Amino acid sequence: DCDPIAVITPSGASPISGNVNACVTIDATVQTAPGGEAYVPRHYDITPSDNPATATSTMKLYFLQSEFNAFNADNGTMPDLPTGPGDAAGKANLRITQYNGTGTIPGTYTGTATQINPADGNIVYDAVGGRWEITINVTGSGGFYVHTGTWVLPVTLTNFRGEQAGAVNRLMWSTS
Repeated sequence: DCDPIAVITPSGASPISGNVNACVTIDATVQTAPGGEAYVPRHYDITPSDNPATATSTMKLYFLQSEFNAFNADNGTMPDLPTGPGDAAGKANLRITQYNGTGTIPGTYTGTATQINPADGNIVYDAVGGRWEITINVTGSGGFYVHTGTWVLPVTLTNFRGEQAGAVNRLMWSTS
C-alpha cells in the first residue's frame, strides 16, 4: 500500500552508494531463530550493489505496535518490547541482530552476525504515522531482525595457550 519500509542514508567511513535492494518480510506469526529465540514478525533484507560487506549507512526501520504486541505475547521468557510510546523499559530491551551476507532466515545467512543495541533515543513512536521508527548505524548488509535479550552467537576456539609472566599467568586465545 506504498507505506515506507525503510530509509537508508549514506554515512560513516564508506558511505553506501549505487543501487540498494530492500525487501521487507512480514511473517504471519512470531518466528524463532535456530537457538529458539523469538523475533518480531517483520524483518528486513537490505543489500547495496556496491561494497555490500563494507558499505556504511544510517538506517531507519519501521515497525507496527501490533508486531511488538505479537512478539510480547509469544516471546517465552525473553523481556518485552515496548507496549506503548512511554515504555522506557521496553525500549531498553530492544536489540537488532544483523545477519551479514545473503540468506532468508536466521541460520541461513552466509556471513557473520552482529548484535546492535540502538540508543533508546533512536527508538521513537511516530503517532502521526502510527509506527515505530528505529534508527541504527550499520556496516555491511544482510538481514535485520528485532528481538530482546542477547542472542549467543556460535564461537569456535581456534587457539589457546598460557605462559608464566613473572608472578602471574597470562592466558591468550583466539576464536572464529
